[in-house]
Amino acid sequence: MGPRKNLRVRVVVLVVGCSLILSACTNTRNAPSLTNYSSTVDYGHVTSPSPAEQRATLAGTRAYRTLIVTSAQKFAAASSALLVAAQRGDRTAAKSDYLRAQEGFDAIRAQLNAVTPQPLSMDGRISDFPHWMPPAGLHAIEEDLWGTTGSRLVADAHALASIGAIMVFGLERSIATPNEYLTNAVRMLSWCIAQVIDDPQEQFSHLDLIDLTGTLGAVSAIVAGTVELGNLVNPHLTRTVVADMTQVQVTLRSLGNPAVTTDSQISNAQWRALVSAIDTLQSHLSELAGWLWGFGTGRTYA
Repeated sequence: MGPRKNLRVRVVVLVVGCSLILSACTNTRNAPSLTNYSSTVDYGHVTSPSPAEQRATLAGTRAYRTLIVTSAQKFAAASSALLVAAQRGDRTAAKSDYLRAQEGFDAIRAQLNAVTPQPLSMDGRISDFPHWMPPAGLHAIEEDLWGTTGSRLVADAHALASIGAIMVFGLERSIATPNEYLTNAVRMLSWCIAQVIDDPQEQFSHLDLIDLTGTLGAVSAIVAGTVELGNLVNPHLTRTVVADMTQVQVTLRSLGNPAVTTDSQISNAQWRALVSAIDTLQSHLSELAGWLWGFGTGRTYA
């Protein structure tokens, strides 16, 4: 496959600070983190919310928490299954479990980064590790399964499985306002372009569609959970975001089955089409995040 650099058209995003505390998830060394951007969008909500807006805000917050918790549980379950498969020498099952674990992690990456950049030891690419630090985490297992380090598979899988239970505990009380979780979604879109399409993550399996499927699937769930409130605040922009999200999903599905379609099977024109669709969604979603600034999760929403 030819070079995939410089496919990005433009990025206009909004980032307002997030407030999640994840005491159970600690950072040892930072991998490349999600980029922060400044906003040119006016804050959209400055008055007291109506009862309907309060209900819609709480519904969106609950939907986001459900997404994060279930994704963390998916990661944990897949990691445990991967360890079992590795111990019995079933590499086919281990590969399938790895892809499920990676997809689950992709859905929660931005929530983890809301407090601190992700640890290198969880999802750092092998090329990101310094020479003095043994590779670990998801991409160490990727190398074990698709590269030449298969003898380390059981040990690496055991280390990953031990992270899963901690991650579920650390994320089980995730609370974010609409602006905060839409900001996370915007960051996820930026990561798809900068850290997957422009700079592939899966350096041994070359199945980068799995990262896109997990990340964009999570963004889709976030958008769906925001529609009720968005329709009350700015229905036209909300309809635009929903249409953009649909176009991203259609374009992504056209690239193939994420479990078997390698990067080299996707043309540059197809990558550019996906970048364009993501970029359009990113711009409108960041604008919607600005409109939903000020909606909270405090006592007035009980």
